[in-house]
Order: sequence, then structure tokens, then C-alpha cells
Amino acid sequence: PQGEPGVYAQVNGISPDETGNVTLTAADVGALAASGGSMTGAINMNGQPISGLNDPTEDTQAARKGYVDAAKEEAKSYADSKRETWTTTIATTWSGSGPYTQSVTVPGILDSDMPHITPVYSTTNATAIAQKSYDRVKRLYEQGVMTAQKFDEVTAQRDAALATERAAKAQYDMAVNGAEQEDKAAARAVVARAKGAVDEVTSYINETWLIASADGEVTDVFPSVGELVGTGAPIMNIAIMSDMWVSFNVREDRLAGFGMNKTFKATIPALGNKEVTLKVFYMKDLGTYAAWKATKTTGQFDMKTFEVKAAPESPVEGLRPGMSVICSAN
Repeated sequence: PQGEPGVYAQVNGISPDETGNVTLTAADVGALAASGGSMTGAINMNGQPISGLNDPTEDTQAARKGYVDAAKEEAKSYADSKRETWTTTIATTWSGSGPYTQSVTVPGILDSDMPHITPVYSTTNATAIAQKSYDRVKRLYEQGVMTAQKFDEVTAQRDAALATERAAKAQYDMAVNGAEQEDKAAARAVVARAKGAVDEVTSYINETWLIASADGEVTDVFPSVGELVGTGAPIMNIAIMSDMWVSFNVREDRLAGFGMNKTFKATIPALGNKEVTLKVFYMKDLGTYAAWKATKTTGQFDMKTFEVKAAPESPVEGLRPGMSVICSAN
């Protein structure tokens, strides 16, 4: 405004120029510029929505409801499209063409997918802006400056923003946690059950092997295939081929050529009358049942029979249990 001729007036502390005009900026009158600038107080929108918002690029920026809803749907679809499969291979001898496998599919996402899920929940931080607006309008309402209708509108907007954030947080937690704990526990139970089956079959296989107490050669097998055997019953004979010896029944009047630790010559007919040297290590009488009865009582007596055992001084190749060994008692 222009004052009296020759007198200059001021508007908000701004003096007019030479033509009498006063130029004021938005900041001079407490208004918000058309572009740029910052707001320090509450804006009364009179129930009108804010439109024309761009997609947020930072956590503190506001977002359109359509953008948040689309982000939530994208996160849900992405999580549903992912699956974790736990597979255990049971190493048993079964009749199939390959190893038996037990597969359990558990819904969820992988750790490598988290960078795609995290931004969805981060964009809902616009709730903080709604909360600040609610706090400002509440203070003005309590001072009697703001109408109850406006306070109700801001309260509803704040509650809607909180509900949106909770929904996004639920989707985020679902993506982070992956499968339900019950599903994971069930999958682990299936794997444990399969492992138990493997252990059971392995124990059966181990019971089919018998270990002898000494090295040797099996000469006799008593039970037939499929026959039940009682505990402690013998099932086979094992000949220790490295511990061969021969046994003679010698009448006591011919024991002069035999004595403990003495050696003597003998032949083996089955080996082409091969001559071997034997050493006596055992002598014992066979009892009265093997006594030679005297036919005449004058000057004669009953003679006993002794069992004499002798072992080859060196290993004899080809010698087998049951072969005859002949010696001459001089």
C-alpha cells in the first residue's frame, strides 16, 4: 500500500520502493511457498486428501495408500512363491532303482530373498508422520482452535496408518520367520523317523555277521538255512590250520620210543609217503577200557594203552585234519 504523498509507510517491516510498491514474500506473511520451504506447524486440509505424492525413496517420506497396498501384495506373493525343501537320503539296500529319499516341503523364503522383503515394511514408516499430525491437531483441539470434526478425521487417518503398518509388519515377520515352527518340527520328525529306520536295518545287517574267536577254516555248519538256533547252541566247527597235531594209541610195552619232548619220524600216505619229524607234547593212559588183558596168568600182566600226541616241528604243506600218519615203534 502507498501512504500519504511524500510519506513512506512499511508493511511487516518492509519499506516501499521509489514507486511506492511493497514486495512481500511468502515467508514475510507466514505463508508456505508454492515450491520448496518447510512447514513447522499444522495444516488444516478441511477434510481434503493430499494427492500427487511420488513414490517414497526414504524411510521418513510419506507414501500413498495404493503404494503401500501394492508393496504388501508383492511381498505376500513373493513369500508364497518360495519354498524350502528338506531332503534326507536313507542309505539302505532296497529294491528300487536308486537310493530311497524322503522329501518334506516347508513353505517359506530363503535368507537371500530378504533384501526384497525388507523395503516393503520400511516404507510404512510414514506412520510417524501421521502420528505427528495427530499430535498437532490434538493440541489445537484441546486449545479450542480446531474443530471436533477435524480432530476425528486426523484420528481416523492415524488409526488407518497404524493398521497399515501392523499389516505390513505381519507380512514382514512372516517372511523373516519362514515356515511355521510346527511345520519345521514335523519335517525334523520325519527325518528322525527315517534315520531310525536306517539304524534298525543296520542293526539287523550287523547281526547277520558272526566273528570267530580264532582264525581258521570252517569244517562243519550244523543248522540249515532258515533253521532257528537257540542261544548258546554251536553252529559250526572251525579248524585252526596253524595248530596241527597227530594222535597215536600206543601199548605201554612199546612206549620206549616215545617220551615227553622226544622226536620221531613218521610218514603221511596222503602226501606221497612224505616223511615228517614229530615232537611229543602229550601222553596219557586211556583207562581200563583200553587195557590189554593177559591170556596167561603166569608171569604176565594187563597192559594199558596210552594216547600220545605229537606235533610237526615245522609246518607241513597239504596236511589236513583226518589224514593218516604212520610211524614204526622200534
